[in-house]
Amino acid sequence: MAYLALVLAGEDSSKTSDIILRARELLLTGLDVSVVAKQLGISYLTLYRHFKKTIGLSPKEYAMKIRLAQAEDLISGSDMSIKQVAKRLGFHSASHLSLEYKKANGVAPQMKRQANAENSGPKDIFSWRPEAL
Repeated sequence: MAYLALVLAGEDSSKTSDIILRARELLLTGLDVSVVAKQLGISYLTLYRHFKKTIGLSPKEYAMKIRLAQAEDLISGSDMSIKQVAKRLGFHSASHLSLEYKKANGVAPQMKRQANAENSGPKDIFSWRPEAL
């Protein structure tokens, strides 16, 4: 336990880095931050301090960034509905995902998907037909 106290006090930066790396791995699985802290054998406050010092974000902010990056991938690269994406990533609802996504990206996920669809169409000039007029 004394060794852990030294690590957490910043005396052993490689061990602190190890804690952060293990926390990142656990957060990627979708675990709640408090559960991650328990699995690492440290308090939430200790985990918070290490994340703020090392990454500049709280563990919850970091976990949200991970989830939003995953949402971005699913919105851009799949045909899953926003509701399905929200459920898969552990958001309370599609509106919760939309709110967080818009806060982070400045645009709603539906608008991002629509923009991606408009930009991914055929670029062949020979696909134009006069009857489309």
